Amino acid sequence: MDVWAIRYGMAVAGSTWYPQNRIIDCTGATIARTSDALPTMTSVMNLNRKVVHMDGNMAKIEKMQVKYAGDVLIEDLRQEACCVITSLKKGLEVSALIKEFKIELLQDYFDRVRRIRQKEGGMAFPIWG
Repeated sequence: MDVWAIRYGMAVAGSTWYPQNRIIDCTGATIARTSDALPTMTSVMNLNRKVVHMDGNMAKIEKMQVKYAGDVLIEDLRQEACCVITSLKKGLEVSALIKEFKIELLQDYFDRVRRIRQKEGGMAFPIWG
C-alpha cells in the first residue's frame, strides 16, 4: 500500500479482516495502525499536500519556498526522487501553488516520461487492468 500511496499521491486507509490495518499518508508513512489489542484507529492528517517528482521542479519549488516562507513545507523523499509539498497556512491550497509555479505532479511526470520512452522506442510498459 505504501507504494500506491506515493505513486498516486493520496492517503490510504486499509480496512480488512486482518487484525493489523494501517492509515498511510501520501508519502507512504504509516500514520496509524490497528493491533490485536487496539482494533480501531483514528488519525488527524493534513490532506492539503501533493507529491511531485524532483526532475524539472526543484527551481520552481525553491521560488515557492522563498515566496511562501513559513507557509509551505517541502518533505524530501529522495529515495523516490520525489518531494511532498504541504501547505501549513489555512486557505493556501497546494493545488493553487502547483498552478502558480507550473509544477508537474508525480503522476503527470510519469505519464510524460512514458510517452517519451514509447516515442523513442524504449521499454514496453505493462498494461494495467
